[in-house]
Amino acid sequence: MGYELKVLEVADPMPGTQHVEIRAHFTRVAARVAARVPGVPGGALRRGVAGRSTCAKTEWLCGRCENLVFRRHRHLCPRCGALREAGAEARLRRKVEISTVIKALQRDADVREDWLAHCKASDASKDPMKHLHESNVQFLQQWLSHPGLQAYQSLLHQHGLLLPSSSPTMDTSGSSPSGSPAGVTLPALRLGRAWPRRLLLLWAERVATAIPWAQELLESVAGSGSDACGACDACGLRRLWVSHSTLRPSGPWDWLDVTQTQELLGSERDICVLVCSPHLHADAFGVLSGLLLGGGLLVLVAETGRARSPFQSSPFDRRFWHFLQRCPHARLAYGSPCLEHVGEEHENGAAAHAATAAEAEEAEEAEMKTVGLCKTVEQKAALEALLNHVQTTRGSAVALLAPRGRGKSSLLGLLAAALKEDVLVVAPTVSSVVEVFQRAKKALATRAQVLEHHAGAEDWCLEVMESGSTWRISLHIGLPELSATTLLLDEAARFPPAALQAVLMAAADRAARCVVASTVHGYEGTGSGLMRLVEQLQLEVVRLRQPIRWPPEDPLEGLASKTLQLDPEPLPVDRTLYEGLRAEELSVERVRRPVLLQNEEILREVYGLLSIAHYRTGPGDLRMLLDETRLEVFGLWNRRRGVTVTVGTGLCACALLVHEQRGNLKRHDLLAESLKESLGCPGLEESEPKTEEPLRCVRVVRVAVHPELQGRGLGRQLVKELSATLQARGSVDLLGVVFRGPAPRLWRFWRDACGWSARAAPAQKLSLFLRAVSARAEQWMETAKMEAG
Repeated sequence: MGYELKVLEVADPMPGTQHVEIRAHFTRVAARVAARVPGVPGGALRRGVAGRSTCAKTEWLCGRCENLVFRRHRHLCPRCGALREAGAEARLRRKVEISTVIKALQRDADVREDWLAHCKASDASKDPMKHLHESNVQFLQQWLSHPGLQAYQSLLHQHGLLLPSSSPTMDTSGSSPSGSPAGVTLPALRLGRAWPRRLLLLWAERVATAIPWAQELLESVAGSGSDACGACDACGLRRLWVSHSTLRPSGPWDWLDVTQTQELLGSERDICVLVCSPHLHADAFGVLSGLLLGGGLLVLVAETGRARSPFQSSPFDRRFWHFLQRCPHARLAYGSPCLEHVGEEHENGAAAHAATAAEAEEAEEAEMKTVGLCKTVEQKAALEALLNHVQTTRGSAVALLAPRGRGKSSLLGLLAAALKEDVLVVAPTVSSVVEVFQRAKKALATRAQVLEHHAGAEDWCLEVMESGSTWRISLHIGLPELSATTLLLDEAARFPPAALQAVLMAAADRAARCVVASTVHGYEGTGSGLMRLVEQLQLEVVRLRQPIRWPPEDPLEGLASKTLQLDPEPLPVDRTLYEGLRAEELSVERVRRPVLLQNEEILREVYGLLSIAHYRTGPGDLRMLLDETRLEVFGLWNRRRGVTVTVGTGLCACALLVHEQRGNLKRHDLLAESLKESLGCPGLEESEPKTEEPLRCVRVVRVAVHPELQGRGLGRQLVKELSATLQARGSVDLLGVVFRGPAPRLWRFWRDACGWSARAAPAQKLSLFLRAVSARAEQWMETAKMEAG
């Protein structure tokens, strides 16, 4: 056939599946090709036909006849027989760009008429792709003064076409004659909770090129408004730069490493810059979108690399770019690599909204005392409800739940100031309660003498002297074992539910009063464990819904919530469909990654169900679910409803698995390392003969059953079917699950319900449950038991 087999490879593109990829590399024999193409020397064929660098399987444009050659013709043009050149792909891209501009310009009737005349004169098709490239360029040169080309001036500049009234501007390749993003300037920020927040995206081929542009662009930004803080910098703005240590900015910027953004919870900023290199840090984006005040600016600095647009390095990033491009609030400046995201309807009506809010505040200011420091009527009503509960009830707790930016921490500060007794504020970090102490100090300054004490990084105390009495507002980091009579727990969802329950039960025994405040939906944790605890203890709940940092329906809040799935919840189910449901009516199917990326409904249902299996689930878990190839998701679906993983809903339960000892996941192999201690052997690799391969381990990370369907044995059936599926594959030896602490509920499920073998790692305080799914794993477990005992 004229080909010679050089290499034969067998690859496993998808770990843990039955898919095997066989790759055969053929080399075309030059002598036979030369016989078919007379006049072409064999050396040219060996260089141009057999060379791998010039034989990419993509469409290309012939340099001789400008024929669009499809990918099946990798070497020769079928029309004229010309050899493929190195720049054939770039030539096709240039022609496509010019043709796209011509098609867009034909929306004008005059241009359309002129183009039809041009086609008739050249006796060619109406499609610009069927014209010669030079002919298309000559046609555009006649319309360079058309206003419709202003949006494409950067693209036209790359083709050597300059608009009459424009100068060379920045392109995405990394060169900028003007030194700034195409002359983009930002107006002064109007700060205040009545103004919408803005998101600005800047990108270049290299992030090191985009960073100076961002700094130059933001140096001239000034702030104005009721919330501007003039003590922060010369412009009265609180600025923050978040990036890796190698991409720190020059100048007086407040810098923080991208991995430490959780320390910012509870703080506020006016301008935030997030350097997205090598990709968008999901947790950092969520945190920054929550601490930005109304009217503030969030700047994303990205790089394109070899791609034509930013955020193309991973499935999660491409999904974010997809949402950003199709968001109705996003406006793309085609003349520069710059995208602005802001709500126009908020922009147009913000002045009236601000005036209305100011009039309402002036009317209520005269009659408000301590609660007069509240910013909304809803916050005032919530403060009165908390005061009434705390002052009239002992031995019970009340929950204060709200999304991010609703004034939860400031409300705790007002509550502490209004109680007039010793109060202990409990939080996971100091930064999360800064607003609590600042608000309490501001409320007390008008009626009492306040002494502030800082004995250490985690020792903060306000000593209040009022009307001859003295009381304190103290801080404690972490869950305490104290005898305080009044506890205010902030960011309670970040504490383990079992430890939080122990504190609340101990407080009830002492007849102490507790206020448990937390963000239920957000980037610091979903709060599902806290919600179950609230339902279990039947706590009274006070909710805040109206934002105080930004206006209602803020576009940036909506973008962050949608792209990061900040409010994951299982979809409601019809219980009548599960009455008398038989086991054969349920099926276990793998939810593949393309399905999650293409179907937002299934992604929301799967992620919402997995989030209830752990008390802290954040945007980083969503990125890992979409990007990490070592992870697998299996779902238990109701076949009675006639649904599959590609249409509709009907998810009863799901499980998340990770294939250990594979890939480059930046986490240790927890199951394999725990087995070293629990089975008393050096490890999987050392305990087996050197001639054999190590055991292939799969760890069950999470198993979640829909809350309305729990207690029906669905989790047990999912684990049983999952074990059978992996055993049928033949690519897995050992299944295991690892969790911390005794956890009697988990022990009953894995040992009694599922029948897995129990192990323990005392030094690591871990519990292990194993199930062998191959004969080699069973033999290994028996050998390990004998050696250990």
